Amino acid sequence: MIVRNIMRLFQLGLTRDERKVIFIASLGSMLDFYDFIIFGFLSIFIIQNVLQDHHASELSFSLIFTIFIVGYLVNPIGMKIYSLLAKRCHLAWSVSLISLMLVLANLYFALISANSGFAWLHSLFAIALIRVMQGLASGAFIHMELNYLNDKLAHKIDLALFGIMAGIELGQLLGVSIYRLTNVLFSAQQMEQFAWRIPFVVGVVFTLIAYLIRLAVIFSLKSIQPAKRPQMYYHIYTRFPLQSQLAIIISGLTGSTVFIFLIFIPYGMYYHLHYSVYLISHYIFMANLLSLLINFGLNKLVRFHNVVLITWLATMALVPSMLFWGWAFINKQYGLASILPIAVLASLFSGLVPRLLYGLFPEVSRALGVASCHRVGFIFFGGVAPLITIALGKVVHHLFPISNHNVLFSSSVIIYVIFMALLTLYALVQIKRLVDYKLLSKLDYQSRGFKV
Repeated sequence: MIVRNIMRLFQLGLTRDERKVIFIASLGSMLDFYDFIIFGFLSIFIIQNVLQDHHASELSFSLIFTIFIVGYLVNPIGMKIYSLLAKRCHLAWSVSLISLMLVLANLYFALISANSGFAWLHSLFAIALIRVMQGLASGAFIHMELNYLNDKLAHKIDLALFGIMAGIELGQLLGVSIYRLTNVLFSAQQMEQFAWRIPFVVGVVFTLIAYLIRLAVIFSLKSIQPAKRPQMYYHIYTRFPLQSQLAIIISGLTGSTVFIFLIFIPYGMYYHLHYSVYLISHYIFMANLLSLLINFGLNKLVRFHNVVLITWLATMALVPSMLFWGWAFINKQYGLASILPIAVLASLFSGLVPRLLYGLFPEVSRALGVASCHRVGFIFFGGVAPLITIALGKVVHHLFPISNHNVLFSSSVIIYVIFMALLTLYALVQIKRLVDYKLLSKLDYQSRGFKV
């Protein structure tokens, strides 16, 4: 999907400057989802080294991911900050200030002392403050880039979706790859002592590179300052409430499956099955790589006229895939085969969902609607997955006298996935009534045979 989306941008008759505008708009998504993946992977090390909870209790895990979600809840404030900056500052100054906030946030996680002497609550509060700063900067960047697209590419803004979605997928792939590479280069003891900080350092490097690219692209364009007044793009929710709700639910399916595959399943392997970090990273990397190769072929079958049907079939396939994973987890018959189906479906949803969202919004609001709703649904339903599954585990334990922690863990994850699957099927029924995707089939044949 990454390669295909990038290739489409070169086949759609865009000018060099238009491709530059789309390129810088993809950088924010890439950095945001890199941070999303890395924070999830390394949360166990933050809990053990910063919070000094060496057993990684469910309480610490819940608190860390609550803080993680708070970073996204303050995104609208970050958007408002950008709208104020844009009225008073040159675009280059706005980019510099926001980039500095992201660099400082990643540097904090990279350099924070494991034996700082702070009380447990003080460390948690410090992490929360840094996460809020990161969330403000992220929201400002997303608003800046969407506003810049709306100003510089208004007549072709829906084509910018290819760049934005490629940035999201690239951020996820970079996160998985950097985490895997770190585990290959360093031993388990080194990972626990210092190497877990390296992906955050890499995040600082990525942010600085993106900053320099943004400045270079901005100053290379004929007009470097957006002429239009900044628009608060989340107003899309009040203009198209039903479409936004359905888009967020559908995007939530992608977020929850990606989060369960990349974050929660590795957590279960480490916490419940006591697998080494190296082995976990190997399984996740191989499953991610194989799923990308499999979906490279599957996505060739997807068209607008069959996207609802294929999404429905994939959603139905998610439940038996999770049941198979649960059986393997409970019986400790764990291996690549038990997580590969989930990885394939998570990757498949990443390609299906943008097509579904594409038809929900009118052309003039398509890029803003798809980008904002996909982001909210992905982050919300993915980010709350740990909190909900932990709560479900407590409920299951209260209702049934189950002492096997593997059963409690797997059953709570499966219940959450079944809930998301039912919610998605409901959304697909509503979408089928609302949108005639056959009318969009002509887009499958645009641009010299490239599917849109």
